[in-house]
Amino acid sequence: GGHVGKAVNRLTGQLTARSQVQEEASVSEQLASKVMAKLESDHGVICSRREAAEALETVGNHVGKAINHIRGMATARSEVELETTLATEEKISKVIAKLAEKNLSCSLEAAAE
Repeated sequence: GGHVGKAVNRLTGQLTARSQVQEEASVSEQLASKVMAKLESDHGVICSRREAAEALETVGNHVGKAINHIRGMATARSEVELETTLATEEKISKVIAKLAEKNLSCSLEAAAE
């Protein structure tokens, strides 16, 4: 039973594994920070640490690829927002045009409501 050497070896193994996990965590923290900093400085894109970490996981901890991944998502997101905005503006224009036919003028703000 009480073999000191074996106990020491087992604990050493556990502690080593634990410190490796911590090292990996701090490495991914550093990478996430790099991704966030570069996105902001080079592309003016703000992303959360969680987004950065998820992107890094997706691309296998490659900073450049993670940046492209987030930029791609940001672009897709802004395109959707742009389409929504344009659709709304189109509706507003139609409302104003219809009112104009009836000789009623109204401001953009009123039409938006």
